[in-house]
Amino acid sequence: MVLETLEPTVGMKCIQHILLAFNAIFTFTGVILISVGSTVNNIFTDYAAFVEDRFFSPSIVIISIGVLVLVIALFGCYGAFKLSVAAIMVYCILLAAVFLMEAVVGIAGYILEDQIADMLVKTMNQTLQDYESDPVTAYTVDALQYELHCCGIRGPQDWMSVDILPPFSCCAYFDRGICIAVKRMGCLPQLEYLLDQSSLLLTSTVLMIALMQLLGVVFAFKLGRQLRKQKSLRDRFKWEVKESIISGHFDVQKVATVDPEYSRLPSYSELFSATNEVPVTNEKPENK
Repeated sequence: MVLETLEPTVGMKCIQHILLAFNAIFTFTGVILISVGSTVNNIFTDYAAFVEDRFFSPSIVIISIGVLVLVIALFGCYGAFKLSVAAIMVYCILLAAVFLMEAVVGIAGYILEDQIADMLVKTMNQTLQDYESDPVTAYTVDALQYELHCCGIRGPQDWMSVDILPPFSCCAYFDRGICIAVKRMGCLPQLEYLLDQSSLLLTSTVLMIALMQLLGVVFAFKLGRQLRKQKSLRDRFKWEVKESIISGHFDVQKVATVDPEYSRLPSYSELFSATNEVPVTNEKPENK
């Protein structure tokens, strides 16, 4: 029927375009979450021997949330293209759930950030004790001391506390293959700074995006309500036209006042040719 194929109103099209634009921003935040989560996870993995497993959780969860955001974005695109109020409302609920997850991860990240120093002291002490008995640990410690240009936990004296001479990776200068000076700076301050900054990057990004998405939840909800209103107006418009057809008093100009956005209405003959209905009139047939 012609009435069933009426195009969406200007208001509905505007809502559709705004939702698609917001969904593009939402998709971009998902990509950011995956990128930041992967970067921080790689940094922590490089020093996995000194980092407890629980400190990997925030970055892994953030990567998972980023993937979830991309999936939800596809659902949002479907709701926008179909102009489905139900789909948009479900989209809002999913956005709210993502916001809650990001808020929890952000808070957990800040809590863990305060525990990094104590965790590093514990794990680094253990690695020094296992240096001579475990070749893998020895390689890891040497790599750390070469890369960060440091020695021991707080200095070369930490090696003496475990009855081990500072290894060659602690040497700052060599003369004919003999170490003549060792590095004075310990590895703890530098490693702590690196992990602190990585955690700060993760938590700050997550909380900032969570705040943006909270605004997005409110925005999408309001747009969904507006879309429902626009659809109600269109349905009332269709009903008015049908009632006018059935009563036999169809007036294009009068019906158009129900919703001025429908300025391109089908003609009287087009309506009946499309619906195969015969207009009902109150006029009596002429007597011949």
